[in-house]
Amino acid sequence: MSADLDWIAVDWGTSTLRAWAISATGAVKAEAASRDGMGALRPGGFEPALLGLIGPWLPPQRAVDVVACGMVGAREGWVEAGYAGVPAPPLAQGLRRAKAADPRLRVFVLGGLSQTRPADVMRGEETQIAGHLALGGTRDGVVVLPGTHTKWVEIKDGAVFHFASFMTGELFALLAERSVLRHAVSVNGTAPGGASTGTNPVVPIGPDPAAPPAGGEPRSLANADRGAQTRTDPRPPPRAEPMAPAAAGLAVRPSAGPNALSSVPEAPLSDAFRSGFEDAMARPERVAGQLFGLRAERLLDLAPPAALGERLSGLLLGIEFAAARPYWLGQDVALVAAGPLAQRYRAAMDLVGLSPAMADPVATVLAGLAAARRQILEERAR
Repeated sequence: MSADLDWIAVDWGTSTLRAWAISATGAVKAEAASRDGMGALRPGGFEPALLGLIGPWLPPQRAVDVVACGMVGAREGWVEAGYAGVPAPPLAQGLRRAKAADPRLRVFVLGGLSQTRPADVMRGEETQIAGHLALGGTRDGVVVLPGTHTKWVEIKDGAVFHFASFMTGELFALLAERSVLRHAVSVNGTAPGGASTGTNPVVPIGPDPAAPPAGGEPRSLANADRGAQTRTDPRPPPRAEPMAPAAAGLAVRPSAGPNALSSVPEAPLSDAFRSGFEDAMARPERVAGQLFGLRAERLLDLAPPAALGERLSGLLLGIEFAAARPYWLGQDVALVAAGPLAQRYRAAMDLVGLSPAMADPVATVLAGLAAARRQILEERAR
């Protein structure tokens, strides 16, 4: 591995850490993930967590560039990377070097983007946007990045012009798992109250399809259900798993057409989701009252929990789309998502007459990190 290794790409979120070993040709040679997200680490714990994951990849006598995006650059992260104000190119804030005691590591952390009217920030999504553009995505239009906090991003001439964040995924999780509605709705085959039924799965809006099991912290792109190899917090460690070889053909700089476009299989759209979405789009001011109606419908045995979970998803996604109307109406839209989350957003876009270009989130983050690595090499060559 160490002979083939050129650099390491890292997506470091709040709850998970994910890394890819990249060769000089841009091919992904291996990947690994742990639950050592920023939220689980204390100051001084970032380097040990990273070494616990990528240590076996590192050559003994050579320093390797590690290019990282995500919450590792937050105020509570390894090093604060700051924000560039929009309008700006996605990687306008550049990289900040993080101190590392191990001489084999040269760690660079990407900064995020911010705006003041209205106040908003992004950290990690800017890298996906840079990758989307590098892979041939439209330079004028809107990029949608679903997640715990979904971003709708307006792109003009290859720069981030304006964006809006929606806490739809987090709201869904809070309402379905911690509010009175937890007694009424079924989510992902879980019966009201938390007992798994194994049937009638409902796709939540927010979590990434590769996220750890329910009950963890808010999730970002950097999600994989693998055990941590090194931990610095007092909780008992999950089962460690070995590094997985990269999927055949996955490369940081694919030669194929625009944006490593992914196809998303059509998923059946439930009547409950559709009705919730259409009701919220038509009268978003009524949603707060309609939410309690879900509880009432269950108490009166008017609808099963699975259908109520679907309707909850539709209501919340409906108010998001209603508020985001200026972003999607009459615009070319790209959707950076995969799996059930992509299916859910694609279904909602179908209902408002959108036909988004589909982009794979892993391909875009790798392409964005590769663009940042090229900046490092250019600076080094000066």
